[in-house]
Amino acid sequence: MQNLGFAGPGVGSVCLAGALALAGPASRWTFPAALALVLGGIGCVGLAAFPMDVPSARTPLGDLHQTAGTLAVAGHLTAMLLLLIAARDDDRWRQFVAPGAALWFIALANAIATQAELTFPDLPIPFGIVMRLVTGPVIVWWAAVAVRVLRSPPPGLPPLGLHSSRGHTQASRPR
Repeated sequence: MQNLGFAGPGVGSVCLAGALALAGPASRWTFPAALALVLGGIGCVGLAAFPMDVPSARTPLGDLHQTAGTLAVAGHLTAMLLLLIAARDDDRWRQFVAPGAALWFIALANAIATQAELTFPDLPIPFGIVMRLVTGPVIVWWAAVAVRVLRSPPPGLPPLGLHSSRGHTQASRPR
């Protein structure tokens, strides 16, 4: 189950990166944000591929798991920051800057606390809590971004929502 918890956001991150590249903010910072999100997604898949508590030749001490986690967190935090910069350049996305910045700072502070606990295990830092306070804001942010991409496509394209303007349910964009 834990592997699904890592792999799912990884695959979702890669998919969202593609959507951002096509329908994200109109800014030169959007594509680099999408690339960083792909790296974060690859890191998440790596977390699933190299589990911690399973003895194996691939990851005897959890080193590969830790490396994948570092890539996942660094990729997602970088993508968040770059997308916040991109959002400032696009009126459709500007309202995301303040809440996104708050989520980014919460995730960053807890990523630093997580690294401090790993480096200095004697510190009284509740590792499980701060780890979740890294991932929670990141997941909330990307969920909000995904909804925005669905509802606010670039000019000239119809929204990707589940309901048409007449209220009929649709599975995808009108043809």
